Amino acid sequence: KSSSKSSAYRVIAASWVNTCIANGAFVENKIYAHKQVREKLNAIYHKKCAFCEKTLLDTQKDIEHYRPKRENSVAKCDAQFGYYWMAFSWSNLLLSCEQCNKSKGSCFDIQGQRALYKNESLVDSQALTSNYQKTELPLLLNPEYDEPETLIEFNKVGKFQKPGIRLSYTIKICNLEREELVESRMIVLNDFVNSLTRDLDLFRKNLDWSYFKNTIEKFCDEITVEKPFSLWRRQIVNRFEYFIDFGDVQINNIIKVAFLKFRR
Repeated sequence: KSSSKSSAYRVIAASWVNTCIANGAFVENKIYAHKQVREKLNAIYHKKCAFCEKTLLDTQKDIEHYRPKRENSVAKCDAQFGYYWMAFSWSNLLLSCEQCNKSKGSCFDIQGQRALYKNESLVDSQALTSNYQKTELPLLLNPEYDEPETLIEFNKVGKFQKPGIRLSYTIKICNLEREELVESRMIVLNDFVNSLTRDLDLFRKNLDWSYFKNTIEKFCDEITVEKPFSLWRRQIVNRFEYFIDFGDVQINNIIKVAFLKFRR
């Protein structure tokens, strides 16, 4: 993510960073939700939640702090700690849906050593996140510094399969298996399977492989960062023999040939 911001934002934010530092705590101000900040985050995240990947086109978009800006005692967290000096840092801001944001709250447990303020300026704080990731070893996955696609594997019902420690923590804290998300993932899969079923019926009548072409190519073309649940879509295609099982060896072989022909 680019560290560039408008000079106006930097000046105002720097002033509030100094206020927070002087108080040793976050002092309420919504400058981090400045219009230009929102516009940049909308572009970077393609108007999707950084945690759950659902579209934010028709719902509230929250400016989320990866590292919480204030302390907040929450029962589900083992540790509470506020990074008041990071409240306006570009590297600490994400785009989130309201549900993930509220669920996460100020939870931020770590496995390493907690970072403390060491007289860094706002400009310096832009580069702190990458250093903090190494020393704090946070449990919460960072969409920008981690590689979620290497850590996440879904099962057939739209939930996470054999999550490790950090993914398990992220799932719990952001509630990434809430009913709304699981249903949305399954709609993507079921619509795809229904289209393949229609293609299969036509194929059986004419033995023409081209019936599968548009369905498979269209689904593959929608595996882009702009589309919601792109990681889920990618896994469906990459692991199609696992996700698309008609319970019949002959039919499954037909689907396999179709994928090998038309998968992009």
